[in-house]
Amino acid sequence: MTYAADSDPSAPTLRAADKFFLVPKVREPEYIPRLLEIVGTEIFRKH
Repeated sequence: MTYAADSDPSAPTLRAADKFFLVPKVREPEYIPRLLEIVGTEIFRKH
């Protein structure tokens, strides 16, 4: 399974992934916490 994350909902990589997530822009303070949330709930929880 492939995952993608981007702040732009029209990013082409989002369409190619099995599952995608919209995240804040890299420079925003919420970016890293959101990535950690995605990894913790979507990836590690399933394995």
